[in-house]
Amino acid sequence: MNLIPLKNNPLGSPLSSGKASNIAKKIENSMIKLGYMQSHIGLIASLFCATIIFIGLAGMHDKFNLYVWFSVFLLATGLRTLLVMYYKRSTNTIEHMEKWRNLFVFGALLGGVLWGATGLFLFPESDNLQQTLIILILAGTTAGSVPLYSSVLVAGWGFLITAVLPLIITLFNTHNYNNLLLDATVTAYLFYLIALCQRAHNSMRESFGLQYENNALLNNLSEAKQQLETINKKLEQAATHDPLTNVANRNLFVTTFAQAIERAKSNKKLLALLYIDLDNFKNINDIYGHHVGDQLLLLLTERMEEFVDSSDVIARLGGDEFTLIIENVTNPNDVAKLAKKICRVASDTMKINDLELKVSVSIGIGVYPIDGDNAEKLLHVADKAMYYVKERGGNNFRFNVTLLTG
Repeated sequence: MNLIPLKNNPLGSPLSSGKASNIAKKIENSMIKLGYMQSHIGLIASLFCATIIFIGLAGMHDKFNLYVWFSVFLLATGLRTLLVMYYKRSTNTIEHMEKWRNLFVFGALLGGVLWGATGLFLFPESDNLQQTLIILILAGTTAGSVPLYSSVLVAGWGFLITAVLPLIITLFNTHNYNNLLLDATVTAYLFYLIALCQRAHNSMRESFGLQYENNALLNNLSEAKQQLETINKKLEQAATHDPLTNVANRNLFVTTFAQAIERAKSNKKLLALLYIDLDNFKNINDIYGHHVGDQLLLLLTERMEEFVDSSDVIARLGGDEFTLIIENVTNPNDVAKLAKKICRVASDTMKINDLELKVSVSIGIGVYPIDGDNAEKLLHVADKAMYYVKERGGNNFRFNVTLLTG
């Protein structure tokens, strides 16, 4: 995938070619929108100037061209106003951008042609005052058009050329020395306006470009932040949870068990630790392979999670060794019932692929504070009790001391 550096981006973060293309379209669409949003200013000013021309030339000998011109001007201004109103009420998506751009250019050219007609058909041959009026009004109109039309460069250039070029032609055809000098001045003025229009267009484009590029940069930073948060969560998950069963690993167990003991001390409650080990698990791996052994461990974990409380913590210490922390124990008989249930569900037939396997577990139980007041002692007691069960055939559980009643 091609990467395109951001302009004026101090961080130098790249944009993909697809994102760069999308930004270019957004810039173009924003330039067109800016042109339409400013059009009402130009239309009002243009109508005001046209009215001045109409009043100023009202005393000319042949008024037919003047009336025709002003009538067409009013009609064209009305149509262009309706176009602007329709644009503002429409959904102006990038998909319709080309259509609105062409209509904007057409409107600008229409306005330019009508203003050009003043220099071609309304320019008086001998009345210097009326000539001056047309030249001044035309100069002011074209100067004011630069910031209004330059957002769409073709529209800006089209308006300027069609508005001023007829006057240049008219002045040149008079063959009058003063008019020729004036013609040269108007020509230079036209080129100046064209250059000014180009400069204004570039400034607008650069401004929108910086805006969208900065937005893209912020989006990239936001995406990078989200990706970093996701990675950190995965790293945290990997550091604290078993990758196979997704229960707590040894590191998280040590921390959680120590915290549970502190809570038991503070609340003066019993706490039970179940040390669970599969019987003859090595034979499963040797006969059927480690992939079957892994599936067996995963299935056993899922079965235990179905009936333990959400406050109880299952952990895999490694291999086929699991622990279960049970807080707020009020009656050891409840712990015994849970241990029996684990033995029962573990001994139920487990279907893995086309295999039907039967296993069993040995469970040793240590109780705080009877068997010890710290994690190391309780873990040692539970482990010793578990091996006591395993040495006697497994598939059972044992407390370190006699606590059961009834």
